[in-house]
Amino acid sequence: MALLAVSWGCTPRQTPEEIAVPEKAAAPESSVLDQVDLFIGTAGDHGQLHPAATVPYGMIQLGPETTGNSHSGYDYRAAELLGFTHNRTSGVGCRGSGGNLLVRADYDRSMQGPAALHKESEQASPGYYRVDYGADRIRAEMTATAASGWQRYRFPRQGSVWLTVDLSHAHHRFYAGQYTLAENGAISGFISAATVCDEGRYKAYFSLSTSRTPVEIVEESDLRVSLRYQVEANDTLVVQAAFSSVDTQSAEARRAADNQLGDFDHIRRLARQNWQQKLGRFSVEGDPEKRQLFYSHLYRVFLSPHLLAEPGEFYRGSDGKRYQAGARPQYFGWSLWDTFRTKFPLLTIADSRVMEDITHSLADLYRQGKPLWATNTEPYLTVRTEHAGILLLDAWRKGIRGFDARELLPLLADEADNMPRQSPDQVLEAAYDDWAVGTFAELLGDTETADEYLARAAGYRGLWNEKFRVMGANADIMHGDGLYEGTLWQYRWAVPFDTAWLIAQLGGNDGFSDELQTFFDEQLFNMGNQPDIQAPFMFNFAGHPWRTQRQVHNLLNEPTVHWYGTHEKKQSPYRGKAFRAEPEAFIPEMDDDDGTMTAWYVFAAMGIYPAAPGVPVYTLHTPAFQRLSVELDNGKTFEVTTTEPGKPYIRSAQLNGEPLNRAWLTHDEIMQGATLLIVTAEEPNPQWGSDDIFTTAIDAGDKN
Repeated sequence: MALLAVSWGCTPRQTPEEIAVPEKAAAPESSVLDQVDLFIGTAGDHGQLHPAATVPYGMIQLGPETTGNSHSGYDYRAAELLGFTHNRTSGVGCRGSGGNLLVRADYDRSMQGPAALHKESEQASPGYYRVDYGADRIRAEMTATAASGWQRYRFPRQGSVWLTVDLSHAHHRFYAGQYTLAENGAISGFISAATVCDEGRYKAYFSLSTSRTPVEIVEESDLRVSLRYQVEANDTLVVQAAFSSVDTQSAEARRAADNQLGDFDHIRRLARQNWQQKLGRFSVEGDPEKRQLFYSHLYRVFLSPHLLAEPGEFYRGSDGKRYQAGARPQYFGWSLWDTFRTKFPLLTIADSRVMEDITHSLADLYRQGKPLWATNTEPYLTVRTEHAGILLLDAWRKGIRGFDARELLPLLADEADNMPRQSPDQVLEAAYDDWAVGTFAELLGDTETADEYLARAAGYRGLWNEKFRVMGANADIMHGDGLYEGTLWQYRWAVPFDTAWLIAQLGGNDGFSDELQTFFDEQLFNMGNQPDIQAPFMFNFAGHPWRTQRQVHNLLNEPTVHWYGTHEKKQSPYRGKAFRAEPEAFIPEMDDDDGTMTAWYVFAAMGIYPAAPGVPVYTLHTPAFQRLSVELDNGKTFEVTTTEPGKPYIRSAQLNGEPLNRAWLTHDEIMQGATLLIVTAEEPNPQWGSDDIFTTAIDAGDKN
């Protein structure tokens, strides 16, 4: 039963002596964190990102709430500030969840409408946010640990100030809240609100304290309280709030523990060190703007899932029940329909130890009765969990095994059995899950289950022939045939686990490549959504990697034409770069979707891409940088060097000093520590990578 089909051939060898390797540049003096621009993608509907202060995988993402209708609560172009909230989802495609526990300090009685936001004062870096606001220009600073947020207000003049805490604020639907008040002004309670797209709800507990005792407390309503302080000019007030999924006592314990770590400035330094440890694994040399885009997008990949509980701590599951984490931490907060494609495959390289814990948390989610979408008893912000089985298979085949696969297999099979299969896209996606179950079973030696699910995975082929072989007049209609956020053209390529069959249906390697090229030439590709984001890399499956090189180079570097929003084809297209180092960073309506599109950019810039998640292989294309290296968790290093990264095509390549004549690498080759040299050219080399082809296949015998 073939899961990976490879054809072998010979291309002219190039000896290492013929290639001039660029000299390694001196390490930059500034921290890689200085390359991160948190305002990229924060304007309008061009990413739906935010500049909130947080740490990698933190529950707390503490930042500004502006006027407008941003999914994340912040719009760079807004001129007014509502206050500061403690949590949010990043770049999701409809109204996000979070936006809880709104806080603001004012000289007035309490928050009375928006305050002016002074843009020239606004600063943000990993783990930190700052802005001046209001007529008096109060300065607010934010930093965070994993479970608590810290605000520091500086008051420019003497007077009475009011700190208002509003439980009722939420990015989506608010359901309930309650608080209790201590004499020293400490506030604890819970909030309940809708998850993303108003699917389900979550409940979170909080504990908030301030650095001084208020002189007056006014309970304005059941959901809003104001604390008054008398201040001198340049006095500060520090507000600390912690969150927990369990109860207020757990939130209070977290707040007290974090309070022992040090003052605001020390917490900020710890947050910066935490980010340096993650982002500093990557060393990038090349164009300054591309470096800024790379690190800014890499930063987004680490924003979720959230660290719900440390080892030994209690937490609540999606079923609302109380559990205790064992030897591993517990992570939560999923948008897997999006993120299984790019974000989690990137973490298998960039943060494999944490990926062990993430896979363990997903296995626990299955044991607790994992839903496909959010329940009404979620412990924290989340979206959806389809295709977790593909993610787990991908990690397992890469040696990341924080779970018992044999125990989990029946639960994966049950989920695949219940995947919806009404519309063409649902049939293709369910087939991917069937394939993952069958492949898992095969790896575990369960031949009967493997045969059953691989045969069922191949069952999509009849529908594909009916709907996708010949592209008719309805093939470019958004939601045509009941599709979810896409066209038939865009879903045509959505079976990366069975590319050998797909290629055969379209006339072999040349015919397939010509059809795929038509898809791009006719501007039918949608960079702004997930169903076809693997398509630029699929030329590699058919022995035409030079075409992948051209498409990816153009998407990263050139203005291109984009016709599609999330739900419609535009009357006139957007013309411009898909990725830009500015607040309007992405094409219109292109949401980051919890790190999916930013991870796409990181992979594309690295010169590798996981075109078939679940298969531990990466396709190759031209990298964006002269040199890029990644320090791996096993102590080894993966390094990619490019002779002239401005040139779009690969002339030749070397792996560990030996000629490489294939357009793919295995995960093991990367993780064993590798040096990849890419020699570029202005013109394509159709011979390179055209014989030794990586492709995927289902071998279901006569069960089709």
